[in-house]
This record gives sequence, C-alpha cells and structure tokens, in this order.
Amino acid sequence: MERVVLKIGEIVIDFSEDLRTIMNKLKEVEKKYGEVDPYLVAFSQEVFGSFGKYRWKHAEKKIGVMK
Repeated sequence: MERVVLKIGEIVIDFSEDLRTIMNKLKEVEKKYGEVDPYLVAFSQEVFGSFGKYRWKHAEKKIGVMK
C-alpha cells in the first residue's frame, strides 16, 4: 500500500498514522480554515474518505475477501 500524505499549510496529515492522529489533524484543519475556507475543510475530509476506501480495497486484496 502506498503512503499518502496531505499537506495543508503547515499541517501535515499522514494517512498511514493511527486513526486518532489523523482525526486530530483533520480537526486542526477545520479549526484553522473552517471560517476562512470551508471548501478546503471539505476537501481534506473527502481525501480522508477516499483513502479509507483505498485502504479497504487494498486489505480485501491482501486477505482475499470473497464477494
């Protein structure tokens, strides 16, 4: 699985970290940019959602989940 990192200003979200750390970073983005640029907050949340799908599909291939 590839490492995915999103950098917004000085905030770096490394999606290979644990879920709590990722959620804290997303909250930082929301706190810093929520009023100024809500689209940036939505974008970072969409990247997180897409990464979750990517991670799940990668796990399915790795463990051989039957459909």
